Amino acid sequence: GFLLGNIDINVITRQLYQCHRTASQDWVYGDIDLKGYRSQVLEGMLMVYATDASPECHKRISKELKVISTKLILFRNGGSGWTRTTALTLIRGAL
Repeated sequence: GFLLGNIDINVITRQLYQCHRTASQDWVYGDIDLKGYRSQVLEGMLMVYATDASPECHKRISKELKVISTKLILFRNGGSGWTRTTALTLIRGAL
């Protein structure tokens, strides 16, 4: 399979939800646009899957992450940097 099963599926599911939740907050607060939302969710989900991926699947995920990271739109105001809201959202999502 694609996942090794070393990480409890409930942990994976919870973290996948967090990817959506934090990106949704950033979008609602105006920190990112819809393209940024999509990229942020995809990046987060792929990172979650990568933690338990089989070696072959991990290679594919890593390749896709490189593509997404070059397109990721994190900032609303021209990419000037992390906003306070985005930083707090990421911290809350990690706790």
